[in-house]
Amino acid sequence: MLYKIAKNFAFLLTKILRVEYIGTEKIPETGSLIIASNHSSYLDPILLGAMRKRSIHFMAKKELFKNKILASFFRTLKAFPVDREKPGKSSISMALKILKNGNILGIFPEGTRYIESLGKPFYGVGFFSFKSGAPILPVAIHGTSKIAPKGKYLPHFSRIKVKFGNIIQPVKVYDKKSEKNLIKDITYQTMNQLEMMLKDLEEERR
Repeated sequence: MLYKIAKNFAFLLTKILRVEYIGTEKIPETGSLIIASNHSSYLDPILLGAMRKRSIHFMAKKELFKNKILASFFRTLKAFPVDREKPGKSSISMALKILKNGNILGIFPEGTRYIESLGKPFYGVGFFSFKSGAPILPVAIHGTSKIAPKGKYLPHFSRIKVKFGNIIQPVKVYDKKSEKNLIKDITYQTMNQLEMMLKDLEEERR
């Protein structure tokens, strides 16, 4: 019940902010999927979670779960904690379980918010795709750093666009010795798409 209320509120927020979604038809109707997005504002997971098509289970930094009340709230919204520097077995198992059950896992590969440019990614997005066989859908979010910037508390009005890229299929045939390189390669394929889409959106804004 609380999840539906929060999702409806998020959907209303996207209408108020006049968020433009581009390419939502690229989201598969069923099956496991990893949505990987850049991250520049606390608004980012809200805008992704507001989509009506399917629910997203987000990996969220463990610091957000220190407060019991907030922890309960985030879990209701289908988020679960992860140590960004050293993910524990429980977080990894939870993510793989979500994908095994045919759901969507939401990941911000950078691990934290970056405003000016993409940060160096962690390899979780490649790891989970490799281990689960789930495809990756890169999603570029442009404009949220201006409306709710990191370190600022007063909102600014800005155009926001959420653009869906091309599906990256998981590696099916591999040499065990090259596993780390394949995981790294999948991750950087994702980041390269995000970088290109963000550049395109920045050009459109000018």
